[in-house]
Amino acid sequence: MTMKVLLSAFACAPGRGSEPGVGWGVVQTVASRYRTWVLTCEATRPFIEARLQITPIPQCTFIYVPVPRAFKFLHGTGLGHAIYYAIWQIAAFRTAWRLHQDVAFDLVHHVTYVSAWQPSWLGWLGVPFIWSVGPLDKTPWRFLRLMSWRSRIAEIARNIGLSIFVPFTRLVTASRASLILCASDPAPWKGSLPVARFPLGGLGLDEFSQLARAKRRFQGSFRVASIGQLRGLKGFALGLHAFARLRATHPSSEYWIIGDGPERRYLERLALQLGCADAVKFWGTQPREAVFGLLGEIDVLLHPSLHEQFGYVLAEAMAASRPVICLNVGGPAVLVGDEGGITVSPDKSPTQTINRLTNALCLLATSAKSRALAGESCHRRIAQNWTWPTLGSRLLDLYERIAA
Repeated sequence: MTMKVLLSAFACAPGRGSEPGVGWGVVQTVASRYRTWVLTCEATRPFIEARLQITPIPQCTFIYVPVPRAFKFLHGTGLGHAIYYAIWQIAAFRTAWRLHQDVAFDLVHHVTYVSAWQPSWLGWLGVPFIWSVGPLDKTPWRFLRLMSWRSRIAEIARNIGLSIFVPFTRLVTASRASLILCASDPAPWKGSLPVARFPLGGLGLDEFSQLARAKRRFQGSFRVASIGQLRGLKGFALGLHAFARLRATHPSSEYWIIGDGPERRYLERLALQLGCADAVKFWGTQPREAVFGLLGEIDVLLHPSLHEQFGYVLAEAMAASRPVICLNVGGPAVLVGDEGGITVSPDKSPTQTINRLTNALCLLATSAKSRALAGESCHRRIAQNWTWPTLGSRLLDLYERIAA
């Protein structure tokens, strides 16, 4: 008989960002082999149903779990949204319990959000349970000074949240899991918990093929880019400091910052203070198709994120044969590995980290041929490991093992 799988994917929608993309990718992968039910947020309905009209998923049933009307105003961002998500998890468990009485699931997988400090209750259904969690990496306290006050408060709250709530999720969620898929080093999950380092994410074959056609760049000034939401956790201030130092030896270099967010004014002021504003271009938010095109205009992607579950922009740049520089944390460390990219350890001292980022930039700035060879290695790594067919095959093998 075909396995019957229940997925919990609060964030799940095609083309709506990284975490919804993870949810959607897992749904498509699992439903390609098994009969699949998906619990997801009501807000995803229009995006999912629009895609299903074009590309149906016959073996998949979507269940849009509501929360009580009195709490819907919390849906959004910040602390209110965290409360909304916690309430949704309770509603999702009640829905799952009723479904399980009729369907008798063989396996349950909590897919999104990938959060180590927000509990999922689905392990209490009494069937094999896989829990996908995000990175346990905390933001080093000394790095807070390279952020705006708003981002400092957000990262302090996250650090405190990890310290307070991870012991709780360890008790009520991790203890019920047959397997925990973690983006960061499993070592902090001390004890006998079944933890594997397995960041969730990948590129569709159409996306990969499109990125693979990005033109090569051998002439012009050395051009670095960072792409993503402008928030403190992304570490773009580290990138600006490293770029300002790079210009001492490569004065014609350029730095593109593609994206928008609450850190933009802080970063613009920082570029002025560092004396490199004339070489820094803020592009603002761009459509994904436009970002794919811009990747063909750069030499290196600099992604100094302080914690991250996967890192889609890294996968996209590598698929476009661009070498990447990132911090050796979370999903990016696994995604990049040592094939074409450069990972930098985030020391307790931001100054040492900036020095290492600068050295990595200088290394790649010296030779277009070296960049091309590194980019080809990056491209091969994505092709071999991080498209949904290859990642999905590894994930489904885990399903078979856990269900058995």
